[in-house]
Amino acid sequence: MKQTFIMLACVLTLSACQSNNIEAGEACGRASVFFVPPKTQDLYMASIDQIDGSNVVNKGAYELAPGKHSFKMYEKITDSRLGVAGNNRGYSKVLEIEVEANKRYNLAAKFIPEKRYSKRNEYWEPVVWQVTDEPCGS
Repeated sequence: MKQTFIMLACVLTLSACQSNNIEAGEACGRASVFFVPPKTQDLYMASIDQIDGSNVVNKGAYELAPGKHSFKMYEKITDSRLGVAGNNRGYSKVLEIEVEANKRYNLAAKFIPEKRYSKRNEYWEPVVWQVTDEPCGS
């Protein structure tokens, strides 16, 4: 069972790299929604639905070739101050970033408390909350 899981994880990782046109040994950066952002800064988890207009498998991190990339994201804000009903939520926003080689970009949903009652999707924005050095393929 454990070997099957490890093999499946390897296949998914390799297919994710292939889908982003990254060959083994080439420079890359990462975009991640895996790490929990600090709620004290009104930052919350988010999910990535598309990268550069292509649907992606929902996972924690994506390896990308250096350059400009767009991310279609959804918020997962759990703040009790959010005054928007569930049927007025679920709208995506796009974040564009310039990905550098050997960097990891941690992405999140930034809650904007002043707009917590907005029904026009103004209560949040996708952001990069942290950039760290991380060699490609590690």
